[in-house]
Amino acid sequence: MLKSEHELDLGAARAAVERGLSRLRAALAAELLLG
Repeated sequence: MLKSEHELDLGAARAAVERGLSRLRAALAAELLLG
């Protein structure tokens, strides 16, 4: 139980990081296009 919950937390953290990176990449691309 604890192991599955821990893996779930790792998966959620990884998904959050990937969302943040994609958002950052989009912001940088927008700055390059607009700049």
